[in-house]
Amino acid sequence: MVKKQLKSDVIIIGAGISGLLTALALTKEGKKVIIIEKSKILGGNARSYDISGFRVDTGVHAITSTNEGPLFELVEKYFDKKPKYLPHGEYYIRTKDKLVQMPWTINEWRKIDIFPQKDKLIMLGLLTKNIVKTTITKKESKESVYDVIKIYSLTDNSMRFIDMLCYLLTGESMRETPAWRITKGAGYISENKIKKIEMLYMIKNLFRFNGSTVQGYPKGGIGTITNALIKSIPIDKIQYLLEEQVTEIITKNNKAIGVETEIGTYKANTIVYSGFMKDLPNLTDSLPQDFKNKLKKIKQTESLTIWLGLKKPLHWFNYKGSEMWYEDGEYFWAMPVSNYDLDLAPGGMQLVGFTFIIKGDKKEFEKKAEKTIYKTFPGIEKQMAMKHIQITIPEKAAITKDTFFPNPKSPIDNLYLVGTDTDYRSMGLTRAAYSVIEALNYMRQDNVITNDDKINEK
Repeated sequence: MVKKQLKSDVIIIGAGISGLLTALALTKEGKKVIIIEKSKILGGNARSYDISGFRVDTGVHAITSTNEGPLFELVEKYFDKKPKYLPHGEYYIRTKDKLVQMPWTINEWRKIDIFPQKDKLIMLGLLTKNIVKTTITKKESKESVYDVIKIYSLTDNSMRFIDMLCYLLTGESMRETPAWRITKGAGYISENKIKKIEMLYMIKNLFRFNGSTVQGYPKGGIGTITNALIKSIPIDKIQYLLEEQVTEIITKNNKAIGVETEIGTYKANTIVYSGFMKDLPNLTDSLPQDFKNKLKKIKQTESLTIWLGLKKPLHWFNYKGSEMWYEDGEYFWAMPVSNYDLDLAPGGMQLVGFTFIIKGDKKEFEKKAEKTIYKTFPGIEKQMAMKHIQITIPEKAAITKDTFFPNPKSPIDNLYLVGTDTDYRSMGLTRAAYSVIEALNYMRQDNVITNDDKINEK
């Protein structure tokens, strides 16, 4: 079979949200782009689709920093039509007895009654200490959350709550989650470098902060962001090659010059890789051994999302926002998304997504997860009109105490790296956007992009 051959300015490997955002920026900067995707769909985890009349997202999503930050900056600069966000509402903690708002400030922590007074004082003290320590040293210690709290006699209930937060913020337990991730991941500390004087501002967050106010849900579902992105890409500058697997990144004299697939050879002056970084060594022999060893440190976690289409709105989910469960069974994060947009469910029905971090055997865990839902919401199975299961990798790298995040400028010339395994700031689409902005700024330095209108990382 004769392989097809094409040339372009840029080749992007992978059409998830990171690859698509990069393609949008580069085409708007005048570059011709070929994007190669092994599946038959665009968008990766940032898409929505129909199941029995319900519109489900690929995983449960809340978008951080909808009016500032990296995704906002990319949307403002490159999107022809901007997605519309609806206010997220509150974060809630569900217990056997009630639903309570997540405490953010010192006063809210004092008032919450699901933890003993002693535990609340310890947790507040550790939170304040971590803010000061991380702000002053600006170093991301490998000390785990468990390492920090193990010397204190917290109740099992409080320990489970902290462990649940770690799983939701990083995909790993408190034994693997670095302590700094709690304060940065929850938004108490800026993800970017800050001056010491700004420590006072961070401490003020303990008196006035509300992490839910900077988040939103995209009207119509997460796929509306991807759809708006794709429609913004100039059609004369982009070529999509779907269901095509890249088998090799072609290099010459330590420069990336193209890629091979089973059916084609494609050449370009710039290559952008947005696949799993841990798989990058399988595509090229040109990486330094030390770099390859570091890539092996990258850990991934899988998530299970169970979407339930309910015959009618249930009293448990009479709110806008999301909730966390930690008391019995498996931890989950849940969101009644049709409360934001009635069109996501058939008339009079309700759509709720439950996301779990998978531990152990997938099939056995799925049973445990369903059992947790049915036990937490007695009788909910009788109200089910639809059940849909998804297994995804929500972030391409879990943030653990010893993981590695490669620089977007790879050790191979002309090869740039984007994705949630190249930048640990924030989560989800915002984290992907951070990586894209970082890569674009390196491309400006290397004159891949001649426009010097650098995007600021807020």
